[in-house]
Amino acid sequence: MKIRRSDYSKLSPFERKRRKALVKKAYRAANRERLNALRKELRDERKRGENADWVSRHDVMVKKRLTAEERLAAHIDMQKQWLASRVSPPVIPRDRVESQAERTKRLQKEWQDRNREAFLGTQRRWREKNRSLMTERKNAWDEAHPEIAAARHAARDAVRTGYLIRQPCVVCGSTEQIEGHHPDYSKPLEVVWLCAPCHRDEHVRLRKRENAKPLDGEGLFD
Repeated sequence: MKIRRSDYSKLSPFERKRRKALVKKAYRAANRERLNALRKELRDERKRGENADWVSRHDVMVKKRLTAEERLAAHIDMQKQWLASRVSPPVIPRDRVESQAERTKRLQKEWQDRNREAFLGTQRRWREKNRSLMTERKNAWDEAHPEIAAARHAARDAVRTGYLIRQPCVVCGSTEQIEGHHPDYSKPLEVVWLCAPCHRDEHVRLRKRENAKPLDGEGLFD
């Protein structure tokens, strides 16, 4: 039965979500062949681009056996390309209802930004008091994420041997608390140098992009 727009506001949030899912399902069923063709074309184009990009960087940094200065210049060039290719998460309109969990998280973040010194001091004291617990958690996390752990260990060993050289943060230019960020964990020696705050903000940005709610009219090709 078709429902009038005036009656749509009377539905419960669950019923609205269910009806929206039914509309998406009907759209996908009616356009299945076109959507599959678009997905295949997008996958092929992405695969061609990634393979070509990786082969070119691999030739530059490994096959030609460049000197340390040339390798550093190639690394800086790769970081500039990464910085230019970053895509911000979609902006969610302010008129959307903010859940209690989102509001609590936002207020916590605002308090941490206003009281940064006190927040960092509390974290430091907790880490000093719970070193064994932190070690257990770190080992458990490494076992659950072997690819990420292997990439991090490879980058750390490359820094120790001098193959990779720490550089200032590519976002803010800071030279303190420099960490290596992996845009792709399958390429452990391709790291982007970020300071600790910018590194944390980058992962927050990536999580927001992954968990962002689609706007009206979006999400039809998911």
